[in-house]
Amino acid sequence: KVVIPKAMIYDAVIETLVSRKVVADEVKAGVSITSPVIRSAVIQNGNFQVDSQGNLNIGGLFSVTSQGQLTIRYSNQNVGLVIRNDKIEVYDQNGRLAVRIGRLR
Repeated sequence: KVVIPKAMIYDAVIETLVSRKVVADEVKAGVSITSPVIRSAVIQNGNFQVDSQGNLNIGGLFSVTSQGQLTIRYSNQNVGLVIRNDKIEVYDQNGRLAVRIGRLR
């Protein structure tokens, strides 16, 4: 067992690290990271994103704001089904509104 009170290491392979605090530009985990709390400005994984205000967006088709505004879309274009907090809309293949249920404006 080696105890180093303070060190600056630029390149190393460490199998097991026990530390009170790790400061790094990037941390890669081969399998998983487990923590009771993870603080972050943005969480991104492919098309999944949560920003620092708590707004969730999945591929531009599903979003929930931190105020609870929900939007579910069939397409990024105004084609097909669009569900929001106050209304449901269906657009035809040309983007024309075919059905609106709920708030009419």
